[in-house]
Amino acid sequence: MLNRIVKIYQPKVKEYKTIPLNDRLYELMQILIAERKGEYVLTNNDKPYHYSFFNKQWRIVRETAKLDEAVIPYCLRHTFCTRLVKLGVPVRCMMHYSGHKTLTMAMRYTHTENDLTHLKLLDTIKTVKAAEQA
Repeated sequence: MLNRIVKIYQPKVKEYKTIPLNDRLYELMQILIAERKGEYVLTNNDKPYHYSFFNKQWRIVRETAKLDEAVIPYCLRHTFCTRLVKLGVPVRCMMHYSGHKTLTMAMRYTHTENDLTHLKLLDTIKTVKAAEQA
């Protein structure tokens, strides 16, 4: 955790992902590191956590927060990306924070427009096309 950055190995893509830590997360990580009993910070009996362990922890978090069962971790990723873009964070930074390699994939995770905006845009396009044909 050098310079408030955590490196996490991603077996799916066979490379490391770097995650910057804000002040609060850095404080929490310091507590976890101080209290750890073995090599790993996030652990299940001093072994790297297995997917089933994460699922159990996620269920506890979801139930404690009274979230619908349909809320899965990827929902948080979508929300994170969307909020960053709405706050004016450059898309390249958002891509770095979320781990996306392509703009296409990053934009799948951002929901900055609502359905009414899309309908208005479609209506505008239809109006312009109709005016061009007249």
